[in-house]
Amino acid sequence: AETLLSAANDVVRSLVRHGFKRFVFFNGHGGNAALLQSYAFDLRAEYDVQVYNLDLWGGGFFREIIAEVFPALTMKEVHAASVETALMQYLYPHLVGKVPPRGELKESDGLRHGWLAEDFSPTGVIGDPSLANAEVGERIYRDAVARACGLLRALAVSE
Repeated sequence: AETLLSAANDVVRSLVRHGFKRFVFFNGHGGNAALLQSYAFDLRAEYDVQVYNLDLWGGGFFREIIAEVFPALTMKEVHAASVETALMQYLYPHLVGKVPPRGELKESDGLRHGWLAEDFSPTGVIGDPSLANAEVGERIYRDAVARACGLLRALAVSE
């Protein structure tokens, strides 16, 4: 956390000196979402800038495409499961080996705690990677790029 926030602060501080007033943190790691969202308030107060968080793994960014390409998905997926595996099979197929078995996220009764993916399965999988394939990965990728570009375009013209 300290390294991420230090890097974010360095970039924002440097660009503020050159007149930048709006920033977008494009987050692709679920573990960083709450941290970056919280830090946006500090950056706003310290530098008088607007900081937006475009978080791939929160806020339902993939909700519609997941419902379309994985209609039978019955469990909450968090790590190394169908979406991430499909994206890797499309973008970097040479890095995808044997797909590990599924792991399940145990929901709590409202209490939150720090956790590691290995807490839920020995391989770190939380979800069902067996549903993935490169064709679905391409659809997810194209949808994500279009959605992100649309959000960034809307932000660019909203001044």
